[in-house]
Amino acid sequence: HRPLMQACSFRFISDRNTRTPHGEVRYSFPNQMHEEESPMSAENEKLVTDFCNAWSTLDTDRILSYLSEDCFYHNIPMEPLVGHAAIRNFVEPFLKDAQSAQFEIKHTTSAGNVVMNERVDIFGMGPKTISLPVAGIFEITNGKIAAWRDYFDLESFNKQMA
Repeated sequence: HRPLMQACSFRFISDRNTRTPHGEVRYSFPNQMHEEESPMSAENEKLVTDFCNAWSTLDTDRILSYLSEDCFYHNIPMEPLVGHAAIRNFVEPFLKDAQSAQFEIKHTTSAGNVVMNERVDIFGMGPKTISLPVAGIFEITNGKIAAWRDYFDLESFNKQMA
């Protein structure tokens, strides 16, 4: 897997940069991707969006179908999981207790094989509705999610579950 910073690095274009009267550099960024990156990024964004939408089915098999067999999954406040069996053992009991699940995507961006989204994950758990802001990072290989990292506040989740 490529490091995230490498996948999302910016190219500074020196002839477009300017200096403020105080000597600060203002950078200009190209406002279009390279032609060869655009279709791949669009396909990868669709894959991640479809994966997020699959959670509303509460169907573990359907959710896992978007992941590579050796997918690396890390809810950052928790221990990482690798592979379908480990991910299933985490997801299945959680979804069993959920009456509903929705990933409300606020923003999506991508560069090459990396897709990032800002979203709110909403779960109906018995009489409670859990609403959790999440930042997700997805690395795509051969049309599957090969790495998936979610950043969120575990304390917020635990308080809402209490």
